[in-house]
Amino acid sequence: MLSDIVVQLKRDFVSRALSGDTVYHFICLAKYRNQLEASSLVSIGNGVSSSRIQSGALHFPNSFSMAKLEPEFGVRVEVYVLETMKEFLPHDAKYHIKKVKINHLVILFGDPL
Repeated sequence: MLSDIVVQLKRDFVSRALSGDTVYHFICLAKYRNQLEASSLVSIGNGVSSSRIQSGALHFPNSFSMAKLEPEFGVRVEVYVLETMKEFLPHDAKYHIKKVKINHLVILFGDPL
């Protein structure tokens, strides 16, 4: 069983990731022959909960179980990252609010989802 996988990140990357408009999404894969296990997604960035970063290290919360391991085995662990821009939607656009002005009276309508 693999658990508590920790990836050390460079200090300048962590400070840049926590202060900019970019969000980074990490996933960890464990491979053994035809078996593949994936962690849950761990995201870091400004405004994103960074509870998975401690002392500049990224912590994956999952445990991986591999079946039918040979006495001399090797499990390949890979970490992938997707870089995205922090999404910003104005309140009106996010909640599909339309403003209609009739005789100096503003009426708000919400679109059905």
